Parts: sequence; structure tokens; C-alpha cells
Amino acid sequence: MGKRRRDSSIFEELMDQTIDTASSISWKASALLGIVLFNVFFWLPSIMLIHILESMKNNQFYPLAEVLAGYAILFFQGFAIVLAIICFFYMLKDLIFGSRRT
Repeated sequence: MGKRRRDSSIFEELMDQTIDTASSISWKASALLGIVLFNVFFWLPSIMLIHILESMKNNQFYPLAEVLAGYAILFFQGFAIVLAIICFFYMLKDLIFGSRRT
């Protein structure tokens, strides 16, 4: 893993690492990486946040937490789609142009 820049977020670093990894592995591994990253970032935060919301039903801040959790779920689902598109792009690139790795 490379050095982390001070001015970038963890999500930018994860996208950079995904680009580096997807560009250096085979198309099959890139497809698998895209599927795994999509499932992890699309479903796992949603399930966790909904579970936390269910435990807060009687809290007075439940409406605020529900709105914030909704935005967080949308963010993670969008992030999962971006990571899957990155891996899909490198999978197609390797399939069409062939792998230049030796």
C-alpha cells in the first residue's frame, strides 16, 4: 500500500487503491473484485444502519437519525456502484485489448 496523502479522504484512497489493483490483475480477478466490493459497500452499511435504527425506535432523535442514515445509505450505495464500474471498466479493457502484463 502506498502512502496516504493528507488532503484526501479514505474514500478517495479506496478508489485509488481499487484503480491500482483492478489495473494490475486479470480480467477475471477484476470482475471478482468488482462483485465483492459492490456487495460489501452496497449491502453491509445498509444492513448495519437499518439495524442501528431499529434499536433507536423509542429515542427522541429517531427522525433525525433516520434522515442521516438514509443519506449515508445512499452515499455508500453510490460509492459501491462507482467501485463496481471501475472494476468493470478494467475487466472490459483487459478483455478487449488483452492483458499487457507478463
